[in-house]
Amino acid sequence: MAFAEGSRVIMTDYTEEILALLKENASLLPNHKDWRIDLLDWTIPDTYRGLLTTESIDIVLATDVIYKGSPYDKLCNLLQELASLQRPEILIIIPK
Repeated sequence: MAFAEGSRVIMTDYTEEILALLKENASLLPNHKDWRIDLLDWTIPDTYRGLLTTESIDIVLATDVIYKGSPYDKLCNLLQELASLQRPEILIIIPK
């Protein structure tokens, strides 16, 4: 990442197909070996609770997460739980 340096990058999605694409794209970037790419489904707390308690999270960058039919309430639950455990900056990018 040319614009920021992080000690750790974690990328997530809820489908194996997208996770495979994330891994493929990450392999093209320098320092990708320290990155973590994991399944995370907002509707299944067990997929994110371990992440929230084992990782120090400073910034959450969420893109393309708000769309017709997306489980907004579940996303809010996840972010609220994260905020209660840690104090990250949360940025949500919503396409026009």
